[in-house]
Amino acid sequence: MLGLAVMTVDRNRLVTSWNPGAERLLGYPPSEMLGRPLTLLIPTQRLPEIEGVLQEAFAGIHTEAQATQLIRKGGGPLDVSLTVTPIQDARQRPAGASLVAMAAGPDAAGPPAGHILADLRATFDNAPVGMAVVDREGRFVQVNRSLSMLLGYPPPELLAARVETFTNASDIGVERVYLDELLAGRIRSYRMEKRFSAAGGREVWVSLSATAIGETVQPDLILLQTEDLSGWKRTEQDLMHLAFHDGLTDLPNRSLLMDRLTQALARSGRRQSSVAVLFIDLDHFKNINDELGHDVGDQFLAEIGSRLRAATRAHDTVARLGGDEFVMLCEDVEDEETARAIGERVVRAVAAPLAFELGEATTTASVGIALATGSEDRPEVLVEHADRAMYRAKSFGGGRYELFNNERPSPAPRLGGVARDLRRAIEKGELRLVYQPQVELGSGRIAGVEALVRWQHPERGVLMPADFIPAAERTGLILELGRWVLTKAVAQAARWRDHSPLTVSVNVATQQLAQGDFGSQVASALSTSGLPPSGLRLEITESAVLDTVRLAPTWAALDILGVRLHVDDFGATPSALRHLKGLPVETVTIDRSVVAGLGTGSEDSAIVEAVIHLADRLHLQSMGEGVETREQALLLSSMGCTLGQGYYFAPPQTAAAVEELVGLQEP
Repeated sequence: MLGLAVMTVDRNRLVTSWNPGAERLLGYPPSEMLGRPLTLLIPTQRLPEIEGVLQEAFAGIHTEAQATQLIRKGGGPLDVSLTVTPIQDARQRPAGASLVAMAAGPDAAGPPAGHILADLRATFDNAPVGMAVVDREGRFVQVNRSLSMLLGYPPPELLAARVETFTNASDIGVERVYLDELLAGRIRSYRMEKRFSAAGGREVWVSLSATAIGETVQPDLILLQTEDLSGWKRTEQDLMHLAFHDGLTDLPNRSLLMDRLTQALARSGRRQSSVAVLFIDLDHFKNINDELGHDVGDQFLAEIGSRLRAATRAHDTVARLGGDEFVMLCEDVEDEETARAIGERVVRAVAAPLAFELGEATTTASVGIALATGSEDRPEVLVEHADRAMYRAKSFGGGRYELFNNERPSPAPRLGGVARDLRRAIEKGELRLVYQPQVELGSGRIAGVEALVRWQHPERGVLMPADFIPAAERTGLILELGRWVLTKAVAQAARWRDHSPLTVSVNVATQQLAQGDFGSQVASALSTSGLPPSGLRLEITESAVLDTVRLAPTWAALDILGVRLHVDDFGATPSALRHLKGLPVETVTIDRSVVAGLGTGSEDSAIVEAVIHLADRLHLQSMGEGVETREQALLLSSMGCTLGQGYYFAPPQTAAAVEELVGLQEP
């Protein structure tokens, strides 16, 4: 064998390291290859396939034993087996690739494994990824500095031990299955994620690639390459936390609450005690926002969350559903008197005044309590019963609690009144659309706008979507409202189309997507207005992405039409990522609560960068929402984010104002 060639390249395909084995295999000394393009070694007919492998490496994908050819100095092409491994920088961004080439065919026969180790030794010392050679018993034969630094142990200590010594006990069994297959010659390589137990008790997540060295069926030596995944795993945990917690108070959100309530009810069936759900709504909270501002209102909500946590036991749950609504889940509640005592404690905790720079804020709480009966209790029913009891407390003026009683009528929830007014608003033309620009971060050009609905209420003034969309969704009126928004937005975009290819994004609820004729509604709106499908984007939530099976006909219809999707809060639910394949998704958005943390030294920057990287790997655009400052815009752009939206660029505005902003004139 001519040698084992190990080389690394950067993202510009320039060679950054070159081991002695590469010189023996290909004939070029390091002085002739370092800093030179890798394409010098690639036959013309092989350029597409090797470029494809490199592109995958830059996207984080490992390629094992690719049969291809490289060019020898002064000679013809050489058949080789090429393994390509991604290299990432300290911030987990693609930085280059490591290439290991072994001669194939007649050139594969030659010196023993000891000669291979000599080839590897020089490259090991400078390789940016952790590398090692181990024997059949799993003993380290050679380790590099990167692996030593990763694990925190000096090379002599590693060389005196086996790989299993530093492997997390939970991963040993899984890896043993792969290793036995490789040692028996049934596979030539494997790749897995595993945990090393590093110095100081640290747990280090890595992506491990193991490749048999040499062409013998049962290899004597194995090459290990490790990529540090610790940063990404922390980011993944942060994303999971975001998916199940409220961004303002850090309390559990509805999804996590319902999961815990389901488990609590299952446990209560095996105990004598009961489960209590308390639905908590702040009385007249809107006055605090109006008089002291939304910033104070947010601080107030965060403080209320802290007070509610302090009023519960460690194993109870306090969740925020949104707005000024909280839910408390209490287990091991002995009887009604115990539940009433908890309700009284909550009322007192909320009523205490809070001092802010702009003044003192005080509110009260209406609290509804529902106790599980033990007979066919369902989480959603228990929350609904607590909600109804809360409205009864509110009907008495608030500042009190009420226990749910199925025999006692409760007042109709306020959403019913909002829904009736909303139906009238659609008929009387009280709704209007405003449009917020979406800007290309690289050029500053306005690429599109998001259509946002406003309600000009005759008594309450301008209402934002949060004031009436929940009512529309609970009553089914969202279907009529959504159709109205879609028709109006598409018609406006068609008028703009005569002057500029400005796209319009329309928010679509999952209930709309589930309609059997939603695709026909979109097609009709496009046909009537004359807007081409490329001028419309539909904004959907990750919950819609997860509902793949039920919504499959809708996705197919939209794909045929050529209408593309934006996915809101991308990455908040990691399990949704695998469902994106096959959907007509073009852009993913980064939630404003995370964008707000950019530049503040928080972990939000790492989360944003991870989401952008995921989008890049899926060949999707990314868009940061809620961009409020120049610093946020610059940071998003430097991370590779495609688009930005927020008050830094422009607030939501009328169609006429948008036309003026982009220099359009109505015909």
